[in-house]
Amino acid sequence: MALVRTDWNSKSQKEIKEIIKLAGRITATHSNASHLAAVPVSYRFENDDETQQLNVLPFHSSKEIGKRCFSCRLSSPTGNGIAPVVEKRAT
Repeated sequence: MALVRTDWNSKSQKEIKEIIKLAGRITATHSNASHLAAVPVSYRFENDDETQQLNVLPFHSSKEIGKRCFSCRLSSPTGNGIAPVVEKRAT
């Protein structure tokens, strides 16, 4: 189970579908069903009574999730050198 929070009203229908699919893929990757080709994911919005479903493909690894979701930039100087900064990858 996953809880996804965002300002849903500011998102387009395409963005909402992408967010739900990504959350489903991440959750499926960490589940007992991660070995399956496609995993059925059920979801609903807080104010909805109806549950919806879609099939997602799990990521192959946590490393793949990191590559898809985040990038690391070494540009934050600290007193001890340069520290990595994690940014959300622009897709």
